[in-house]
Amino acid sequence: MKKIKNLTLLIMLITVFTITSCTPEKTEMEGSVPLHEGKTAETKRLLYREELLLGFVMREMMSPYGGIYTNYDKDGVFEYGVRGWEVLSESVGLMMYYAVIRENKEVFDAQYRFLTERMMTKEGFIPWKVNEDGTPTSSSSAAIDDIRIAYSLIKAHQLWKDSRYLQTAKKIAYNLVKYGVYKNYLVDFYDWEFGTKGSSVKLSCIDIVGLKALASYQPGLLRVADTGLDLLRKSLYSPQYPFRRILYDIEKKTFKNESAVNMIDTLYVSIHLSEAGIKQRKMLDWMRKEIGERGKIYGRYHPSKGEPAVNFESAAVYALGVQLSIKEGDRELADILMERLLTLQDTRENAPTYGGFVDPFEGDGHSFDNLQALIAMALLHNREGKR
Repeated sequence: MKKIKNLTLLIMLITVFTITSCTPEKTEMEGSVPLHEGKTAETKRLLYREELLLGFVMREMMSPYGGIYTNYDKDGVFEYGVRGWEVLSESVGLMMYYAVIRENKEVFDAQYRFLTERMMTKEGFIPWKVNEDGTPTSSSSAAIDDIRIAYSLIKAHQLWKDSRYLQTAKKIAYNLVKYGVYKNYLVDFYDWEFGTKGSSVKLSCIDIVGLKALASYQPGLLRVADTGLDLLRKSLYSPQYPFRRILYDIEKKTFKNESAVNMIDTLYVSIHLSEAGIKQRKMLDWMRKEIGERGKIYGRYHPSKGEPAVNFESAAVYALGVQLSIKEGDRELADILMERLLTLQDTRENAPTYGGFVDPFEGDGHSFDNLQALIAMALLHNREGKR
């Protein structure tokens, strides 16, 4: 155990060094310097915040075995009954993707080892949640996470020419096309213990770029990408707002209408469409207007009224908004959304949550929010949104 923990700390030090060869003085970074006031100030400040966040994740959210805890609150129970000390395939994929953006092989390999040595079954299935040591707590996969992991492995192979990455990606792609597809639609999950799969499509899972990359090894996924893109195009609730329907029933051939739209899901759909070459000006204009008039973007909205359905913000919403803005070439909006994201980051030096995105009242700090924020910071620093 001690040896594993020491390795984790070593990885953390290597990672911080890779991001920036010298830590900037705090007086240069903090204060009220907007991101758009000069490239030098922007780069230093954003790198500093990214370094703080990465340090928080590695220090407070990484298990001794290399996986990332679902929540800073290890004892809490969250959506879908997930416990804070469990590790999600979602977190593995997001951290892998971040490592690829940063070209950080040490961080990537830590996640790759956790995936292949502890998490993945011998048949190549990836449980969507496991214990901190990789013991499965589910026999189901999650399509969006499988695609993200496999895509990150392909990009890592292109970067570092390690054949292991590509072989693992091929295995995931094989299982995805064999078990994760129904009538040419990508289904939410596959349960290998019971041999059952979902009968609906979650549109936020339809990663067109990822599916097309995997189609190089499993050509059947091209049809899945085409049927998925058709659903993405048709998912708009109304021309008035940029909100998207998220669930599609394959048998009934109908979308499910919801009383409140989850902005994380709807932004994912916009990102997938943007990457497919379909401009998302309506979403960008709406976000700019919402920030201008309300000062923030809320986590959920009424699809027909356009009014907030909740009173909370989400770091992941701003992070995904930044990613979409970069992909669409709207640098100004990306900076505006990043400014709002940074207001949610804990910058209290003596706090255990220093550098992270954690609710100061509830103590919740979801890995998803923190990792999406890392990705947004890295992409905005690079000024490059292409995958």
